[in-house]
Order: sequence, then structure tokens, then C-alpha cells
Amino acid sequence: MQLVVSDTSPLVALSRSGLLGFLPTLYQTVLIPPSVLAELASHVDVREVERFVFVRAPRVTAGRVLRPSQLDQGEWDAIQLALEVHADAVLIDESARRAYAQQQSLSVVGFLGILLIAKRVGRVASIGHVVRQLMADHKYFVGAQLLRKVLQTAGEVESS
Repeated sequence: MQLVVSDTSPLVALSRSGLLGFLPTLYQTVLIPPSVLAELASHVDVREVERFVFVRAPRVTAGRVLRPSQLDQGEWDAIQLALEVHADAVLIDESARRAYAQQQSLSVVGFLGILLIAKRVGRVASIGHVVRQLMADHKYFVGAQLLRKVLQTAGEVESS
């Protein structure tokens, strides 16, 4: 993939797990809207993030002015920007927001998807370790069923 637009949560998780620098090996360009940059400021060192992303505001078009209530401003702006620039994917973690992006015909990748790629190329040894560390240290939430599915995909647990 060449161009992606990211929401806040995947970047926070990547930063807190020490994997933010992995983004440029996956994607040629990572864009974020200013609203995502503002949200990031309360979670991580924005200067670190700015080394790996470009900030660009979406243009609001008449057909997409009303933001659905289930989306916060950062999610909305990331989806709008992804549509505007014809991004290869949008990086979003939360399931309802992912579903909305997919309804807009966007390809969606989340933090766990990035971890699967990182494991495949040898950047991380254990997805389970990375996720459990985030859960313990930063109150990161992943549903048990989703985590099990990801760990099975990664070959870290037996299929049932």
C-alpha cells in the first residue's frame, strides 16, 4: 500500500508499543487530519508521531457535511480525508467506526492488522506479548474473542 490515512488509536498503540517507526516500511505516505494530531497530543509525544506522518486537513464537500453521531471528529476527518485522497486504506481500530469506513468503500486496517504484518516480517516476536503489555500498562482494550482470533492467525495459540 502506498497511501493511508490514520485515526488516533492505531497511532497511539503503535507509539506506546515502540512500533511507530514500522509505519514507513509498510506505507509510503501516512496522512492524518489536524483533529487527529490534536487528539494524539493528550496520549503520546506528538513530535515522535510527526516524524512518520503528514498532517493534512480534509476539504468538506456538500455531500458529506453531517457527521454521524457514532464518529468523533478525528474519525470523521480521517474517513473524509481517506475518501478525498483515494487512500489505499484507513487505519482505525474501533469496530463501529471500521464498519462505517467500510460502508464508505474504504479498506480498513487496525493496530492488530499491523501487528500481524510486523510478526510476519520478523519485527515482533509475539503479538500476545505486545498486546498484553499495552493492556497492562496503558489500559488498551481488545476483546478476548478478537485477540484469540489474531493470535490464532499469528500461530501463537492452537485453533479450537
